[in-house]
Amino acid sequence: MLANRFVKSSAQLYLLFLAFLLSSCGQVRVTSPLSDPDKAKPDERLCGIWKLAKTDDNTLKMACLCIGKVGRQDVPAGILKAMAMEIDKNNNIRDMSLYFFTTSAADDRYANVFLDEVIDPCKSPAWNKRNQGSFILYKYKVEEDKLTIWDMNYDAIEDVVRSGRVKGKIEGGNTKTVTLTDGEDLLRYLKGGGDKKLFEENCKRVFLRVK
Repeated sequence: MLANRFVKSSAQLYLLFLAFLLSSCGQVRVTSPLSDPDKAKPDERLCGIWKLAKTDDNTLKMACLCIGKVGRQDVPAGILKAMAMEIDKNNNIRDMSLYFFTTSAADDRYANVFLDEVIDPCKSPAWNKRNQGSFILYKYKVEEDKLTIWDMNYDAIEDVVRSGRVKGKIEGGNTKTVTLTDGEDLLRYLKGGGDKKLFEENCKRVFLRVK
């Protein structure tokens, strides 16, 4: 029941997070992560406060990410928490929290993002990776005090799914959703050079560490 509810909520999660800090290049979800969250190791280079370097939105005053450890003994050490916040020119604030774990593939790093309900002790009293449902996938790179995050390019994802290069399905009419159904298959494609196709430069945001 929990997993079904989380899958249905993934589209809302996607839109909320992209409305915060990232450029939206389409709606893509992953029903199987790139790696096992129970075996993930925390990328502690991500921990700290990051401020969006610049934005094309004239109404936005500031946006930032606060990333750190979960602090629960029953949750795997590799699970990290990200709190996103933005404030507009009228000083209105929006904030939300997300959880993720990372996957390494050669020199590239990816964040498997999932709903905070999986960690909420009131809704999920005990950690169970089966409750994660579906994910949003981002590529990231940490360079000293700079964090770059790439969103998936929707057109590229649709193309590789339709051509059979990556396992998945395409649903909807005018507003389509691409669902990637096999994390291992996707990781194979990324390692084989697909990374540059799926994560393009126009789908990135740059954050600077707040010292």
